[in-house]
Amino acid sequence: MNHVDVYGFGSFFNGSIEYSDIDLLLVHNDRSKESCALAISCKRELRSMLENLHITMLSKQAELSFSFVETARAQHLGRIEVVIDGQSIKKIVASIQAYSMPHIGSENK
Repeated sequence: MNHVDVYGFGSFFNGSIEYSDIDLLLVHNDRSKESCALAISCKRELRSMLENLHITMLSKQAELSFSFVETARAQHLGRIEVVIDGQSIKKIVASIQAYSMPHIGSENK
């Protein structure tokens, strides 16, 4: 089944008050045209809903080879299925925004 797993990593997700962008990793099934197209569509959708994103895309095989998720201590934010479902994207955006709440509170102290 074709899907994209979305992970957050970097200073924004590690609780830093200061961050320059929001780093996301999109992990898609393989290097097939369909899998890459889904990842690109997800990237486009996420960028249309959030600003200041830095998005890295890797196939599952490449992610395993680099151990990116483990090395970057990336946090799984959600999964987007083959049919781009607005609900899946909205849940991921809500997860990302939930991470910004501690940042907002810390700035006021």
